[in-house]
Amino acid sequence: MKHLIFSAVLACGCVAMGVEPEVMLRDNFEFCEPGPGVPAGHELFFGTKLTGDAAKNTKTSVSVVAKEKGREVVVDDQCEQTGLGICKTFPAAAGKTYRATIKARPLDGRSLDGFFIQLTGVPSNQSRSAQVVGPDEGAEYGQTQVIFKLPEGDKQVRYYAYSNYGGLPRVAIGEITVEELDPSVPVMLMDEKFAEKPVKEGPPSGHGLFFSTKLTGDAAKNTATRLGVAKGLEGNELFLEDHCDMTGLGTNRNFPGTPGKYYRAKVTLRPLEGETVNGVFLQLRGLPSNKLNQVQVKAPAEGETWSTTAVTFQLPEGDQIVQYYVYSNYELKPAVAIREITVEECESPFK
Repeated sequence: MKHLIFSAVLACGCVAMGVEPEVMLRDNFEFCEPGPGVPAGHELFFGTKLTGDAAKNTKTSVSVVAKEKGREVVVDDQCEQTGLGICKTFPAAAGKTYRATIKARPLDGRSLDGFFIQLTGVPSNQSRSAQVVGPDEGAEYGQTQVIFKLPEGDKQVRYYAYSNYGGLPRVAIGEITVEELDPSVPVMLMDEKFAEKPVKEGPPSGHGLFFSTKLTGDAAKNTATRLGVAKGLEGNELFLEDHCDMTGLGTNRNFPGTPGKYYRAKVTLRPLEGETVNGVFLQLRGLPSNKLNQVQVKAPAEGETWSTTAVTFQLPEGDQIVQYYVYSNYELKPAVAIREITVEECESPFK
């Protein structure tokens, strides 16, 4: 199966401006009969590199399982030579944009690595997929979405929730949604409010760490820097403190991107008492080209606690990933608390 793998994926998604997408599927399997096999209305996906009798005894299974409230679909792949999951096909229109969202959690301590949510155009077989993420601490499910514009000539769109070769995930799926989006309305890829994140050192769940230094040896291990979620003025906040003029520090996240589309990132933050925001940048970057756009974040207006800074970026041809960064650069020594970071996607330039 053709697929794209991304190092980080999407948080809870929503459409801006109160415009609701057209829901083609929203299935929490509540009315499915528990037992082995795929849930009613869905199809089995199974692929294997094995042949003969070995292909018939792969220790893989799909089943509907009852829980205290509702149902889950459990995909159990115990063979590195197989791919396993569920799928469904819908009538669709070329040029339209579709979104699939999955709520899922790992089982038995097994990793979600190698389990994907994917949209595929039919008959072109062009597709876009995203690695499924697990729940934050205290949440039942992680939520992952993928967005896909149907290519010219295609007449159907198919979702897959599946394991790929090499991984051995055991996954409980709580819900799958497929929607048709209005291309004129920005799509919220991420709206991360750190008040809802648990306290922890290092980047919050689902985000990456950016750290760069001109120092070497032990000096590089003992820089006066800090990144982590802690209690702030309004619930928890993400603290970025860089008191070393030889380092850069921050956080980032990757999203599946579409060349030619427009992206906007926003950050809302405040300087810590007696500190500065100067030297903190908000950046959007395309991969693999590494082309980017970035801005210095704004200080709060007089009498205000928080400031919001935005940056926009059109993804270049050939790029498949858009990445945001909030980070400090060398020389200056900023220290800030971040309340919220958002990333949006739109077919046309943001107004």
